Amino acid sequence: MVNRGYVGEESRMSQQNILVLVDTAIIATNERLNINGKSRALVDRKTKRIYIRGTLPTMPDDGETPTKRYWIPFTDATLSGVAEAEIKCREIDSYLNAGGKEWWSLLPEFQEKKSEASKPKPASILKIEFENSYWLSREKTRKTLNTWEKSYSDIFLKIPDDDLLTETNIFKWIEKTQPNSKPRHDLIRVVKCLADHIGIKDEIDWKKFKCRYKPNKRSLPTDGYIEATFDNMAPDVGWSFGMIATYGLRPSELFQLTDGELAQFTDPSNKRHILYVPEDTKTGEREVYPLHPEWVERFDLKNVFRIKTSSSKLEYKISWLNKLFHKAGFNQPAYDLRHRYAIRATELEIPVDIASKWMGHSLEEHAKTYQKWMSITTFNKAFDKMMEGKGEASELKRLRLENAWLREEIERLKALIK
Repeated sequence: MVNRGYVGEESRMSQQNILVLVDTAIIATNERLNINGKSRALVDRKTKRIYIRGTLPTMPDDGETPTKRYWIPFTDATLSGVAEAEIKCREIDSYLNAGGKEWWSLLPEFQEKKSEASKPKPASILKIEFENSYWLSREKTRKTLNTWEKSYSDIFLKIPDDDLLTETNIFKWIEKTQPNSKPRHDLIRVVKCLADHIGIKDEIDWKKFKCRYKPNKRSLPTDGYIEATFDNMAPDVGWSFGMIATYGLRPSELFQLTDGELAQFTDPSNKRHILYVPEDTKTGEREVYPLHPEWVERFDLKNVFRIKTSSSKLEYKISWLNKLFHKAGFNQPAYDLRHRYAIRATELEIPVDIASKWMGHSLEEHAKTYQKWMSITTFNKAFDKMMEGKGEASELKRLRLENAWLREEIERLKALIK
């Protein structure tokens, strides 16, 4: 027990006299702690601070040896501080004797930090922490920065900075989006990422936030419509339109083509009209072949005529491109030209593994993405091709049988002549 009589005396004594009393108390404390000679945590003093010292299991990131000599700052050098340190030493010894290892978790400083870390943080802080964590394992390139912006940064704007990440607030955020829409689907995905980042993902009932989003089905432009639309376009708009249609480019990739890639494309030695897409794009470097090859000449693609825009942001350039296409009579998203390229590859019987490489997809992603765009017209073409093949096979079989009969007849006639 601490002698309460000291409490009033401390205010009247000089600092030196207080430290003498503190040292005396420390000696007595350590005698009690180490009465059996097995205590691993004792009390000590340096200047005006009480320390807990001992050879203890090594703390994380503090070396590879199993134990280490520690001097842990604990509290001010007062008699009450010595009493508190004695209690903490007994607590540490009991913990270690029971098989515990993380003795530092019993220290006030650690517990304060843990308590501070467990306090809910506003969304503004969570967004910053998540972004810092995101870039720890990624290099910042044009491609990765564009992915971050579209997949996270833009969606973060729908999460109020001052709100906490709670089920009530999540419901409030999601309720502001249309049911089963892409914005709702994307928001739920990002909120899950934030929840996982701070370790509460499993504590939230995500079933109440279900979103059955499916892209709206729409008809893709026919090749005839593409050609007719091109004929009414200005040269710069027509060149961009023709490049996306002929090579199935993402609209963003059109703006990422460098002078070097375009020089390779227009080189007279490039007889197959191969287009080289740069590495710093969504799916990296690849070679793309034209479908249809005759469109290279039809759309005058070797005569490079890029549209001019003052915007430096990729999304704004793409938005401007779509507006130019609409103004010229193409009333569909520019991305539909890329979808049409994928379907055209199927109609022209390009093997799916090759088509997926031309478009910068895995085989699985290619099939998953583009099967839903195949219309009844595409299915009819495939069926008609199959029937045409069967018809050709039947005719060939008939000719072979007829040929075999004629050979036999010739041999019979030869025998009669002899």
